[in-house]
Amino acid sequence: MNNATTGAGERLIIRRKLAAKRERVWRAFNDVNEAVQWSHPEGMSTKDFTADMRVGGAYRLTMVKPDGEEYIGMGVYREVTPPEKLVYTCKVTISWH
Repeated sequence: MNNATTGAGERLIIRRKLAAKRERVWRAFNDVNEAVQWSHPEGMSTKDFTADMRVGGAYRLTMVKPDGEEYIGMGVYREVTPPEKLVYTCKVTISWH
């Protein structure tokens, strides 16, 4: 089931059911080597990814389009309950060189 809603404060909630064990999905989020393989839209790549996966910890990644334009994604972890729940903020900005 997919459920996306927007409301005051530009809040977006996305819920997905995946055909994978929780531990596997958790590893895809907290193993940097795995996260760089999927943490970008189709047609882009992830140049770098750092994460401090604890409540109050931050993450940052740089996504790159084929033409070299970069997008910086960053946020803060709000809830971390392995392997059941991960809540984090997300802000994406364009990086001009």
